[in-house]
Amino acid sequence: MSSFGKFIKKIRLEKGLSQEDIAEKMDLSVSSYSKLETGKVDPTLSKIEKLAGILEFDLGEYAASLKVEQHSGTEDPDASDLYRFVNRKEYKDLISKLEGLERIIQNLAVNN
Repeated sequence: MSSFGKFIKKIRLEKGLSQEDIAEKMDLSVSSYSKLETGKVDPTLSKIEKLAGILEFDLGEYAASLKVEQHSGTEDPDASDLYRFVNRKEYKDLISKLEGLERIIQNLAVNN
């Protein structure tokens, strides 16, 4: 199962939705949606955006989940699918922005 597939399955289950529910909202067959979750097919950007709307997540959440995976030390990032949807530079830029936002939030919490 791909990292993205695990990610969307986790969110789907947390929301108490079935594969049928998501497939219907995406106008896909259950079989086609299942292939996204199991990593048998890679989603297009438009499908990722549609899933994000349906499951109410943003790509920052997915990137953060990859960061946690990366820091777990169980996988070499170059050998995984970390860069499946974005290239290495875009991924690093995104992580840098997320870290900057984390610092801003921490500063706001301290100052309030």
